[in-house]
Amino acid sequence: MFMDTTFEKILNTERALDTLKKFERLGIPNLGIANKYQIILQNYDRDIEMVTRLYSKHKNDPPLARNLPPMAGKILWARQLFHRIQEPMNLFQKHSTVLQTEKAKPIIRNYNRVAKVLLEFEIVYHRGWLQQVELIKAGLQASLLVKAPETGEIFVNFDPEILTLIREAKCMSRMGLEIPPLAIAIQDKQDAYKRNFNKLQMMLAEYKRVKSKIQVPLHALMAPHLAEVDESIQPGITALTWTSLNIETYLENIFSKLNNLELLLDRVNDLIEFRISDVLQEISTVPLCSLPEDDPLTCEQFLSMTKELCTKGVYTLHLKSSLAEEATNELINMLLDLDARHKGDAGESFLSGSKTEGIDEEEEGPLDALASSQTASQLSVGLSSPLTKKKKKEMEMLEEEAQELLSHFSHRNVDALLKVIRNTLEATRKQIQASSVIRVLDSENISKQKRNAAPIFKASVILSIPNFAIMPTLEEIQQTLNKAVDCIVSTMKGVGQWSKERLSKKKLLERKMLALRNEGGSDSETEMKEADLGNQDAASDTASMILPSPIQKKNYYKAISENKEIIKLVSVLSTVISSTKREVVSALERFKCYHHIWQREKEETIETFIKGSPLLSDFESQILYYRDLELKINSESEYICVGTVALYTADLKLALTTETKAWMTAFGRHCNKKYRTEMENIFTFVEEISKKLNRQIKDLDDIRIAMAALKEIREQQICIDFQVGPVEESYAMLNKYELLVAKEQMEKVDTLRYTWEKLLVQGNEVQNELVALQPKFRGELISTVEVFVEDCDQYYLDYDKNGPMVDGLEPQEASDRLIIFQVFPLMFCLLM
Repeated sequence: MFMDTTFEKILNTERALDTLKKFERLGIPNLGIANKYQIILQNYDRDIEMVTRLYSKHKNDPPLARNLPPMAGKILWARQLFHRIQEPMNLFQKHSTVLQTEKAKPIIRNYNRVAKVLLEFEIVYHRGWLQQVELIKAGLQASLLVKAPETGEIFVNFDPEILTLIREAKCMSRMGLEIPPLAIAIQDKQDAYKRNFNKLQMMLAEYKRVKSKIQVPLHALMAPHLAEVDESIQPGITALTWTSLNIETYLENIFSKLNNLELLLDRVNDLIEFRISDVLQEISTVPLCSLPEDDPLTCEQFLSMTKELCTKGVYTLHLKSSLAEEATNELINMLLDLDARHKGDAGESFLSGSKTEGIDEEEEGPLDALASSQTASQLSVGLSSPLTKKKKKEMEMLEEEAQELLSHFSHRNVDALLKVIRNTLEATRKQIQASSVIRVLDSENISKQKRNAAPIFKASVILSIPNFAIMPTLEEIQQTLNKAVDCIVSTMKGVGQWSKERLSKKKLLERKMLALRNEGGSDSETEMKEADLGNQDAASDTASMILPSPIQKKNYYKAISENKEIIKLVSVLSTVISSTKREVVSALERFKCYHHIWQREKEETIETFIKGSPLLSDFESQILYYRDLELKINSESEYICVGTVALYTADLKLALTTETKAWMTAFGRHCNKKYRTEMENIFTFVEEISKKLNRQIKDLDDIRIAMAALKEIREQQICIDFQVGPVEESYAMLNKYELLVAKEQMEKVDTLRYTWEKLLVQGNEVQNELVALQPKFRGELISTVEVFVEDCDQYYLDYDKNGPMVDGLEPQEASDRLIIFQVFPLMFCLLM
């Protein structure tokens, strides 16, 4: 049972035979070994059938093992199939009794048939491979490189079948099959083929990489240099094959040419980048106008700063433009001189002299030019061959391309100059138009305004009775902006145009020497200007020309000023300030509420006010009104932003507050006048009464005077008591609101109450004194009155008896008596 179970799990014939052999070695009788062999033989017959089906199915396209070439893979596949039926057959042959049965004969015939087919398959493919080896020999005779006719692109012309052949040979060798001598030779040189193939691939990649460094404007002038490399590559396309012996030399020559070409391109690109492009970029960023970021500027400050920047900028622009021009000419000479040096024959020298040195001939003088032309004509006669004509035509084309390149960079220079003007004007326009909305600045939104577009111009709002106005006016500010714009555009008058003819190497050298001489003999002013231009290094100074005069004869002013964009910007800026007139008027309307300050006549208004008998509180209310108005005026915004103009209100505030203070002063003056009069009246009254009270009481007349003074005090006390307080309060109010009052008045008002109270005290004292003197003067008065009564009675009797009324008297006597009797009334009056 165990043996049957084991064999049921084994499906492979070879493994089943190995297992059966192990059981057979055990020597256990009655195991049924012979029967098991027969069963395995029947299974082996099915294996042969399965191999037959696999062969029939895949014989035209057998599955190949990984990394195997086609022929060797197919042969190996057939050998694997053969191995699957051969190994069990070898084991069966060790037990000949198994194969001697009747059932084994058809299996043996089937095995022989399949084995024969597999061997024939291997022989057929091996012979086919041997025939292919001879065909691959032609691939080694092909050129190293091939050029695509449509695109002109160069490819490595290496037959991939050669690598396949090398791999096939290696696999055939491992399988023990015959290898032809050619395959062995190719296999021995496989490292050289692969190395050359990789080098050629790298060479083409390098060539493509180096060519990619050529900038578009340089393609034409780089053609001769590329032609040298193409010429060195040409043998690989036309002459050299994979069996050539000088491939290494060929590649070294190409790499040498590529290195020279790359070195030239690096020099050219560095020159363009650092001495042309960077300089042109610097030109486009030269500052010609400084717009304020924080505080606005007055018209004079803005125009002065702009002129100063333009004065410095014109020297910078001309210097950098000259540097870019010289660098461009050096670039062209570098390309053409290298071409002439490499070719170096008489014809090219002649052509180079006739073209590249044409400017020098014109500048050297008519004799030298004539000699040069004669020499050129002699050479042209001797070199009138078709080759020379062809080279002459090529040189003429190169000269045209050189002029095109010079024109290209000249246009870039103009673009940079146009850009610096356009950017400056555009920045000004943007800042002006960004401030087109009125923004009133105070302590809360100043920081917010600074983050937005800041105003540029500063103007003061002034009081021009009966209206408000700004100083300077919008027209003056617009004129200032127009002058600044004109100054910016006019900087182009100081930038000299590039020469339309390129400068030869000799001429550039002369310029450098001239610059060195000028540098050595420059005065301090020139040195200061050069320092202002950024302290150019020695190389830049050597390459630079003499610093320009204010206006160059040939300049870019017309080209820049007539540019459509510049014309448009100048047109916009020429009215951008004036167009804000309505906004300015609207902004000034906020101050209309103060018109009454100067529109009302002070004297008439105050006279009307005084006629109403105002109290102190009325005066104070008027003064408070104008003081609050002054505080309101001072609380107005520091400045109002209308477009790009900041309207400062300091002057207007000063004028308005001056008017309000004038009103306050006027009311204070009339208030002071009123209460000063009352104060003077009080002091006059006190002074008069005080004199009466200070009189020494000696008789009844003194008593009468003192009593009269005390009576006046009693009559005026209530009135004066009501007057002293307001007078003091009026002066306190005037002092509180800082209205000027004479120092003497302030000192007097300080003593007013004291003086009045002192008078009252003095009156009380006099009254007490009178009370004390009353008994004495009363007795005297009574006795005097009694005597007076008696005298009166006697007078009446004498008057009736001896007076002027007695009958019979003469008029004269009666008159005399009347005079005598009139003395008594006088005595009565004196008594009274």
